[in-house]
Amino acid sequence: DERGELSRSSGCACVIKNCDKSDGIIMAVRSLAPQVILCDEIGTQSDVEAVLWALNCGVSVVTTIHASSKKDMVNRKAGKMLLESGAFEKVVILSSTPSVGTVMEVVNVNDIL
Repeated sequence: DERGELSRSSGCACVIKNCDKSDGIIMAVRSLAPQVILCDEIGTQSDVEAVLWALNCGVSVVTTIHASSKKDMVNRKAGKMLLESGAFEKVVILSSTPSVGTVMEVVNVNDIL
């Protein structure tokens, strides 16, 4: 949670704040033994590599990629790398209407590629 957007308080979860996503993912896997890692806005190659590394370590990952459409997601380097990795099965498309975070569609990754 680089900027504290996802976690107002840690509650029952461990939260790594104020560091690069890729570093935070690696630190979490190495020191916290998580079952699941949640992170927002994967966008760089190092972010993608860290997510794939965590998945290869047996950690489930829930992440977001900002894109205006399914085509835009595939056209973004990070999106294409994650989708083509075979590590993800589903993509959830969100909308801001009627309210932020409304689920528009759940699609299989193979239907996007």
